[in-house]
Amino acid sequence: MMHTLAKVRGVILDVDGVLLDARPSYHAVAEEAARRAIEPLLGVEKARSVPFDRTTEIPAFKAAGHFNDDWETARGVALLLYLRARGEAPPLNEFLGKAEGRGVKRLFEHYPDVKLPQESISLTCGQLYGGDKCRELFGFDATGRGMWENEQVLPDPSLLEAVAAKFPLALYTGRNPGEARLAQQLCRL
Repeated sequence: MMHTLAKVRGVILDVDGVLLDARPSYHAVAEEAARRAIEPLLGVEKARSVPFDRTTEIPAFKAAGHFNDDWETARGVALLLYLRARGEAPPLNEFLGKAEGRGVKRLFEHYPDVKLPQESISLTCGQLYGGDKCRELFGFDATGRGMWENEQVLPDPSLLEAVAAKFPLALYTGRNPGEARLAQQLCRL
């Protein structure tokens, strides 16, 4: 094994699912932002009571293609919840199939009469995720505890330290630079 490691020049790590468990942050943000987006259209009680299983349904969005961006996922979830609340939603696999691997834009083409506040969904996502760190992460102010604080470091910190002592480390991630720096801080890299 050492012979193989002798040729390693560095280690490239992804953040979500490798260094950090993002399900308690990004996945929770996507659902919460979606529910807030449909509240003005359906009322708080109805928006809050629409069934959604984050544990299975967010991964289904991710697997459908072009939903890797959690803010895009939030838009798709908002559309799904809106349709479910009105009794107009097809089964999840059929709904996601309408995206044809092209994400939320394609989904909304199938439902042109549904008008959801897409820009405010992104803003809400940033506020929910960033909280007090929103300015450094996304360039605007928000208050409160950010859901990033729910993220959990996955690898043993001593393992990360040992790898960092032996090899140069790099991150390859879809996170913006501020979010990547935050991940580095959480992982003590």
